[in-house]
Amino acid sequence: MFHERFQVKGLNEVVNLTDESVFCDERRMEQVLIAFFSNVLRYANPGQLMITTYKTQENWILMLEDEGPGIDESHLEHLFKPFYRLEDSRSRLDGGTGLGLAVIDAIIEAHQGSLNYSKSKTLGGSCFKIQLKNYPILNQ
Repeated sequence: MFHERFQVKGLNEVVNLTDESVFCDERRMEQVLIAFFSNVLRYANPGQLMITTYKTQENWILMLEDEGPGIDESHLEHLFKPFYRLEDSRSRLDGGTGLGLAVIDAIIEAHQGSLNYSKSKTLGGSCFKIQLKNYPILNQ
């Protein structure tokens, strides 16, 4: 769904996914991914986009990293608040309502997980990290 759109935007996605399941609301997680990928298409600079999932003993983790400029520290306090937009780097012509990250954060919190932003250590741009509890699946 997004691969061709990433290519048109000049994004080369590098995908490293575990073959592990995570206990979650599938429709809500689809909503999270669509919102994230829509933001990537709207705001990321051409370059590499790294999509990684892995599990630890306690968590399932999804990381999205890009090569863009990242987000200035002055915006981090408000980053996941509804209607917050980085006006210095995005115009109203870009579209969007400023709800994407707030909706993602609310869905992840409803799953008792966390959403964090940091500077990507791998690519130098943004790194968004979702952590969900790694609940054991019981055999019946």
